[in-house]
Amino acid sequence: MIRKTLLAVFLFVALIPAGAESLVARLEKIPSVQTVYISPKMFRLMGVNQKDSLLTETCIDRLHSMDIIVADEPSTITALTKETLTYIQQNDYEEVDRHQNDGENTVTYYKKLSPNAVYILCTESSTEYVVSVIQGNLSKEELKGFMNSLPVEER
Repeated sequence: MIRKTLLAVFLFVALIPAGAESLVARLEKIPSVQTVYISPKMFRLMGVNQKDSLLTETCIDRLHSMDIIVADEPSTITALTKETLTYIQQNDYEEVDRHQNDGENTVTYYKKLSPNAVYILCTESSTEYVVSVIQGNLSKEELKGFMNSLPVEER
């Protein structure tokens, strides 16, 4: 019985594709990137669910996680950009929006439908590249409102 169980576990693990590694896990391996994980409870602590925000408490309840990966050195920006775009192409993400903020930053939204929607936002400027991976059941408009309501500190 134990042999059959071990064999079943081994076969299951062997069938997992080598490229199944998450984007965040891949990007964290790049030297000099900075990463942050934010849970829904942390969003509430930050006061994101203000009444004038497009993101209501109901939307926060539908968020599962958010990871932010930042590169601000030229070689790291290049590596982060390349790895992110490769992952997006290999995993059938669809570009759903692209726009410029303040005439300086270009923000590109990618989305993949799974049991929960997964968004990848790539924010590109001349001095840094930021990848945000958001998992949850939000519409693109709710996500945009949420991203606009986040308290951002200028460096």
